[in-house]
Amino acid sequence: MTRQSVYRTELEELKRWSKYMGLANMGFGREKTTNCYFLASTPISFPLDSEARKIVAKCAILVTVADDFFDEHGSLDELQCLTEAVQRWEGEGLSGHSKVIFDALDDLVCDITLKVFNQQGYDIKTHLQDIWRDVFNVWLKESEWSRSRHAPSIDEYLQVGMISVAVQAMFLPSCYLASPKHPQNTRGTRYSKTTKLLMLSTRLLNDMESYEKEMKHGKLNMVPLYLKENPESNIEDSIAYIHNKLDRLKKQLLEIIMTNSNTEIPKEWKQVHLCALKGFQMLYNTYNLFDSPTALLQDITMAIYEPLVMDAQRMLLPPFVLNAHESVKKNKGQSMDDTSEKELSVKAQSRFQGVNRKIVYNSIAMPSKIKQSLYYVRPKSFLTLRCPSSYMFLAVPPISPSPLLKM
Repeated sequence: MTRQSVYRTELEELKRWSKYMGLANMGFGREKTTNCYFLASTPISFPLDSEARKIVAKCAILVTVADDFFDEHGSLDELQCLTEAVQRWEGEGLSGHSKVIFDALDDLVCDITLKVFNQQGYDIKTHLQDIWRDVFNVWLKESEWSRSRHAPSIDEYLQVGMISVAVQAMFLPSCYLASPKHPQNTRGTRYSKTTKLLMLSTRLLNDMESYEKEMKHGKLNMVPLYLKENPESNIEDSIAYIHNKLDRLKKQLLEIIMTNSNTEIPKEWKQVHLCALKGFQMLYNTYNLFDSPTALLQDITMAIYEPLVMDAQRMLLPPFVLNAHESVKKNKGQSMDDTSEKELSVKAQSRFQGVNRKIVYNSIAMPSKIKQSLYYVRPKSFLTLRCPSSYMFLAVPPISPSPLLKM
């Protein structure tokens, strides 16, 4: 109940920020504030990591809007002007969507810089600006490739694609917030080996599950590029090749993260990199959940809005959620951002009316009810739900009086 309250508060704050900065009202592309927050909050789920979650989510929101501007809406002149403005870090002369994106970027970088300086005592503004400069540069390059129908080699594509996926822009700022130590970067490169492995892994995860959509829109993707270099192969061969390459990259990444002998980056940075891999694995493990208006609807509702239910033996029960058919039917293709928090809360509460011999975790429950439902919990019980993303708040501690009762 406490975690869900934190998640709802943070999500509403992000929605207000997105509207205030003008990102929610661009009139094109994907408005994915809720999905971006879910990407951040699923692997980084503890309430004390609030700032890290919000930083990742804000960066992801900005990446989504700016990426759509480069892919679908902006003219080549607009994209060049915006990219040049980011290189100078000066928004003079920009207008319309370009100005909104640059102002939001500048505000976000300044905000993160201040938070890191107050907490860790050093200035990372120039480094953050360089990360975003890299991202906008390769977005422009990919846009030029698509418009000129240029097909790069696989190696050339990966050098650009590992940056354009922008996972480093989303998660590295929270690394600086998590640890006062700097990574021991190799000279001549901006990113550590661990970060590069993460960037390559997330690019391949994205490409395997989004190639059909991107091929329709004339965008570059690893799947058709492999077919171009190997004309005797088919789609299945291309996906198998990418899958094998991805497995090797993930094993290298996990070996670095899970061993103490590698000191290239601090321990806290390793955990953030693992969270990033988990988040992208969730979104692109079977198909492209991020771009679907309804695929994550049930999981977000369970994680943020559905109260927890216990039976008479105080065993946790799976929440009564809409099935996939009902979810699509009732929402009619709407995304989570089109559904108000009040509406979701009312739907969640209504599904628990008339449930006999159940104890409901409910924000309006009486204190005795909360005490009764929280005091004894079975040891190491763990709900097996249909999607791992739903585990974000359902891990149950061993038997002990709840620490909430001591507050």
